[in-house]
Amino acid sequence: MNRSCDVLWKKEETVPRKIRIVHTADLHLGSPFSTLPAARAAMRRDEQWRTFYDIVSICRERKAQILLIAGDLLDAVRISSEQSRAIIRAFTEIPDTRVFISPGNHDPYIRFCPYEAEEWPSNVHVFSGNFEPVVCSELNTVVWGAAFRSAHNTSGLCPPDFEVTAPEGAKSDAIQLIVLHGELLSGSKSESSYNPIRTSWIEKSNADYAALGHIHDATPVRRSGRTYFAYSGCPEARGYDEPGPRGVYVGTVGKGRTDLEYVIVNRRDFYTLDVSIDGCDTQKIMTDLVLRDLRDQYREEFKESAFRITLIGAVPPDFSPDVAALRAALRRECFDARVYDKTTAQIDPAMLRKEKSLRGVFAEILGKRREEAVAAGDEAAIRKIDAAMKLGLASFEKEVRYHDDS
Repeated sequence: MNRSCDVLWKKEETVPRKIRIVHTADLHLGSPFSTLPAARAAMRRDEQWRTFYDIVSICRERKAQILLIAGDLLDAVRISSEQSRAIIRAFTEIPDTRVFISPGNHDPYIRFCPYEAEEWPSNVHVFSGNFEPVVCSELNTVVWGAAFRSAHNTSGLCPPDFEVTAPEGAKSDAIQLIVLHGELLSGSKSESSYNPIRTSWIEKSNADYAALGHIHDATPVRRSGRTYFAYSGCPEARGYDEPGPRGVYVGTVGKGRTDLEYVIVNRRDFYTLDVSIDGCDTQKIMTDLVLRDLRDQYREEFKESAFRITLIGAVPPDFSPDVAALRAALRRECFDARVYDKTTAQIDPAMLRKEKSLRGVFAEILGKRREEAVAAGDEAAIRKIDAAMKLGLASFEKEVRYHDDS
């Protein structure tokens, strides 16, 4: 499923002099997708590579003059020779696009890494250390960048008090770009293991655009001072913590101006959601309800997507949802599924505690503990007691299957 024409965000301005760019990051080529079943993992690896090739095609189709890759192009510092060849060959197919790679924490520039060991095409520049400029005189543009040299960087790659200049060979009115992998600090956070970047540094840089990587969810294009900046996010999800459509930034940058659109490129979506099965009292009724809800909500995307579902609501005490069976039913209909049971028991605790039975004694003991937890305001304990009540009451009726997907 390729939706490269979709647009999430766009910032439009009149640009008197500009260059055409593509900004991407965090492709993590070579990811194993080990949390998926083997066949589905193989599909995702193939789809991830095809998304990379699509990004290269976008550079060709949009006549991009610069491709900025803000780190973690690779998932690890060691990849196969075949994978290196595939990446290099793809870049040779866009000789009119200058490619700039700022290695990140997953693919740092270290000895014998592909960035050092391979011979890269003449249109590709890989930053290898400290923050430095590359002058593209034919484009009247300067690209600044740096490289992780290990998996962590707490001191930062951003030179203090940095402000763009016109290096030797560059004109004073050159377009100034930054490509960098790192964590933008916000709120009260004051440090990071992944090249801390402060908004104040971006503002003081006085660059025209800063292409950032490391955060896997894209941000809108924002502005600090005269500098526009954004995270493009990862273009292909690797799991349920990277939900929804994903893409790259495409457009133009001029002196203090941008015209960038977010182009969706991912082939498959991952979603995390709660589904209420309130009142369901059989496995079939529950399964039919969940399938109907997902089909109605996601329509044509349902079959191609993956879902992490948390079951919520109140169900009879003698019904324990079989999440393994529900997961199997979902996997017959969609790409992948995970299921978690967070339902509560549909009971009248006061009536139950009056029973002259083992079940009544059980309810009385847990009931008192719940009252104590409520009095103490211990929400975590309340949730545990409610779960124990539900499972315990179900066990009086039948065998209990208690399982959460990992």
